[in-house]
Amino acid sequence: MSIRFTRIGIKLATSYVVDTTELVSFMLNPHGLAGRIIRSLVLDLYAPYVAIDEIWKHKDEWFKKRPNLSLADFTDTISSYIKVVPIDRNGPEYTTAYKQMKDIDPNDTEFIALALQINSPVWSEDEHFSRQTLVEVVTTQDIFNVSWQRPELWQALNRQ
Repeated sequence: MSIRFTRIGIKLATSYVVDTTELVSFMLNPHGLAGRIIRSLVLDLYAPYVAIDEIWKHKDEWFKKRPNLSLADFTDTISSYIKVVPIDRNGPEYTTAYKQMKDIDPNDTEFIALALQINSPVWSEDEHFSRQTLVEVVTTQDIFNVSWQRPELWQALNRQ
């Protein structure tokens, strides 16, 4: 069971671990909702290095959708908005995350490990994150729904 932001009384977190799906959304549509959240610079956003690897692994798909995209420039730009963090695969957070993610999606172990390390929710649209019980998982819409709790974020998201 996942913990959702739509519950009464939930507060907007100050930091999130950003899944690759959100980075790709930002890359393909920088003015979309995910892109506006990222570009607002209001939240502390983190991603494990594996997220950058995943983006590069699927580069042919991105070039079909945005032929003029410079993937090197985009991955350099990410560091302006998101703290990209190495994960210690021998650390306790990784071990705990792997035990839970090995039968769900072992490729996402580092996202859960980082969320445990910094005590933050994972921001993702991927449903398989909901099958783990270690950390909270939120969607782009969840963040938008509670963005009013940070007026500067609310303003950034509602600018035309």
